[in-house]
Amino acid sequence: MKHAHHIIAVSEFTKNEIIKTFKVSPDSISVIRNGVGKIPVISPNDELSVLNKYHISLPYFLTVGTLKPNKNYSFLIKAFAKFLLISSSSHLKYSLVIAGKKGWLYDDIFATVIKYNLQNQVIFTDFITEKEKWVLYKQAVATVIPSLYEGFGIPVLESQRLGTPVIASNIDSLKEILDDSALYINPRNSSSLVAALKKITNIDTRFKFRHLGTKNSRRFTWIKSGHQLLRLFDHLSGV
Repeated sequence: MKHAHHIIAVSEFTKNEIIKTFKVSPDSISVIRNGVGKIPVISPNDELSVLNKYHISLPYFLTVGTLKPNKNYSFLIKAFAKFLLISSSSHLKYSLVIAGKKGWLYDDIFATVIKYNLQNQVIFTDFITEKEKWVLYKQAVATVIPSLYEGFGIPVLESQRLGTPVIASNIDSLKEILDDSALYINPRNSSSLVAALKKITNIDTRFKFRHLGTKNSRRFTWIKSGHQLLRLFDHLSGV
């Protein structure tokens, strides 16, 4: 990293982390943010097929990402258990869908599910295809990203692109790309997440963050990122 002629970071947060860790000059780093991929055509049959495949019933909350410590999934499961206890919508049986393959140090995640007796409410999909991912976003009440650390956070923007509200950690990298378009939580305070889960079940709140999220996600496209990259190459080559 120290010997690179120039470095491209996906966020200001990542840029600052690189500067702090590798002691490089800020002038040698440019920020070009990620975009959001193209949404595939999703038919009603696609939706039914995916939900049936993973035995998912509506309504459900979704989180997307590899099972590893920074994703904070044990924290999410504990908060979800508390949400189920205080939810007044007893006629609705909420589920939590965790879409991602196993990474590392994930045993505590499964142990937490057993501890709170949520084997029927927490669904692990393991690896999912791109199309399955978009289907799960589309049908979710909200996408919940309670991460302790992220360099960028593409799932929050993908969710917003489909009009699904986002509950996100109040960490710098996520606030940088979400601005005021998400419902923020403290990733170390389960009460804040329980309150957010409860709040997002309100139809007016969901509509508000659906609108704000869709608008926010339009700021991030791969075409825009590509143009910025080409301009940077021209600048660095002296064109």
